[in-house]
Amino acid sequence: KFRDLLRQDRIRDAARKALLEAMREQTISFYLNKQAAFAGHISFSEAEAESPLGPIKVTIECDEPRRLIDWLAPRTA
Repeated sequence: KFRDLLRQDRIRDAARKALLEAMREQTISFYLNKQAAFAGHISFSEAEAESPLGPIKVTIECDEPRRLIDWLAPRTA
């Protein structure tokens, strides 16, 4: 679903950049805007929320985070 939303919202390049910046060893940690998520969209956020509802913190642990990013948000250009 997350991968499909990145494609649907046409933010794969921005998502790829955000995910690569969020990668630390075998972990990817980032924040999403809660209001956008509730509406079925993806909007990356800062830890200090832009929304009064606060952000959603997402932490993914895997053996090959770069490979996961390549699958979620492949290069488009």
